[in-house]
Amino acid sequence: MNEKAIKETYKELYKYLDETNDCYVCGGHNFSSWAKEEYLEALYCNDCEMISVNPHFTEEGLDQFYNRYYENRVLSKDLGEQRKEMYIQDRDWVLNYISKGKVLDIGCSGGDFLGTFDSNEWEKYGIDLTDDALKSASDNYNIKTFKGRVWETDVGQDYDLVMMRGVIEHLKNPLPAMKKAIDILKPGGLIYLTATPAGDAFAFNVYRHKWRLFTPLEHIHFFSQKHLNKLFSEYGALPTAVHYPYQETPYANVAQDHDRIIKDIIKINKSGSRDKVEYSQAFPGSMLTGVWKKN
Repeated sequence: MNEKAIKETYKELYKYLDETNDCYVCGGHNFSSWAKEEYLEALYCNDCEMISVNPHFTEEGLDQFYNRYYENRVLSKDLGEQRKEMYIQDRDWVLNYISKGKVLDIGCSGGDFLGTFDSNEWEKYGIDLTDDALKSASDNYNIKTFKGRVWETDVGQDYDLVMMRGVIEHLKNPLPAMKKAIDILKPGGLIYLTATPAGDAFAFNVYRHKWRLFTPLEHIHFFSQKHLNKLFSEYGALPTAVHYPYQETPYANVAQDHDRIIKDIIKINKSGSRDKVEYSQAFPGSMLTGVWKKN
């Protein structure tokens, strides 16, 4: 969305602002301010280091926002081309750990990511909230679809792989989705998260509200590997592998990105304000990818 559309969205959604919640990871309520845009503020849990936008919108408010989300992504053609390249990279990474089976993509959108998986090797299912996205997934990729929130929907059982690509950070309360994902896996099955903004990213600490992945209208939670390991282990899955894509992505320019962050750190320290720098660039450690295996 452009700046004008973002401003209008904030105005439209203000009436849906919810109450402050305890930390979803540890249940604590000892917070410090981390970053803020308009009236949405990311709070840092002083007990477990989790960062979440708190408070955020009610489920009704999120529904209003995401009714337009798929359309906006489809219209963003330039980003779409880069996203296609990342779909292939993300698919190839998880294929190092599992090569075939029954797969569910939670938040499948129009099916573009799941559509890259070989139909001869995979029995493909997807779930999303938006009718036009699900129609695209079904019509274009022959994906069997479900509509609804995964923790409220019967999506079947005995999956070999359950995926959430760029999804978990969008969920108001991610815990029911995480638990459901593990529950519907076969023993030994994998839960796969990718394109997830890392809460302990060095660039997030440097840029705060100027971090490009801090988009609080949509990104609510900023997990670290530590937080994901803790939560998934409570639901019966242990870490297999974690990766932080950067250098192989279409967004990276190693020399330029390193030079830029050095200059921005100096500028922030001299001025005492992050408003003196532009929004951040790609940087190592900013995006998290991982697989966890069900016991």
